[in-house]
Amino acid sequence: MKGIYIGIGLMMFTIVALGQKKQQVVFADMEQVVVDGQHTEWESLHDVNQEGLWAYQIGQDKENIYIAVRVQDMMLQNMAVRNGILVSFLSGNKKKKDSQLVFPFPDREVKRAIQQEEFDPEKDYREELIQRSRGYWMDGFPTIRDGLLSFQNQYGIAAKAVVVQDTLFYEAVIPKEKLPIQEGAIKIKLTVNDGLSALVQSLGTNRRTTNAYNPYARGAYRRQGPTKTKNKLTLETVVEGVLK
Repeated sequence: MKGIYIGIGLMMFTIVALGQKKQQVVFADMEQVVVDGQHTEWESLHDVNQEGLWAYQIGQDKENIYIAVRVQDMMLQNMAVRNGILVSFLSGNKKKKDSQLVFPFPDREVKRAIQQEEFDPEKDYREELIQRSRGYWMDGFPTIRDGLLSFQNQYGIAAKAVVVQDTLFYEAVIPKEKLPIQEGAIKIKLTVNDGLSALVQSLGTNRRTTNAYNPYARGAYRRQGPTKTKNKLTLETVVEGVLK
């Protein structure tokens, strides 16, 4: 159904799970990847926790690492377009931050503006939040300043999310030279952000702020409440592979 309107608030927290089962994978060898969200270069994706709700694949060439995510569950799509898909390169050192890329990243002003707009039943608010994102949120990369990074950047970092009917497709590229390590074993955590994780604290928000942006309070989101289900949804997966 078009127009499943976005942003999962605190009411959703009780029905999601942050599964972190580590998976050993071989990063796919990639050639001529175009980051357009089309997934035409990817032969197959790994089903997260065998739930059939979202899937991923990680690839690499000599210079870059590539991420593909496909989200089929509508609830997870709503979370992803409002709060972002997080790609975290785990440092393994408690004294060092993980390196994180977040996209989509509609900021507070964008969310506030959409909430105050008159509800439009013809509008797909998933696409609206993607299109109104103003850049990528970066945190913990050794040579990149923390904060919002422009789509037109000099680092070679790019991400794209598109909605095709009832599926959200995501692709990203990160040059290996920007990672904490350039070769050898690496752990990558992929997360559909629920807006309540530790990242929220790093963005300078708190529970009061999260409540203030409850999408079911008013505006464009007010007619769409949370989906009721007894099933817990896996929001993240940790993958271990080798950069070469």
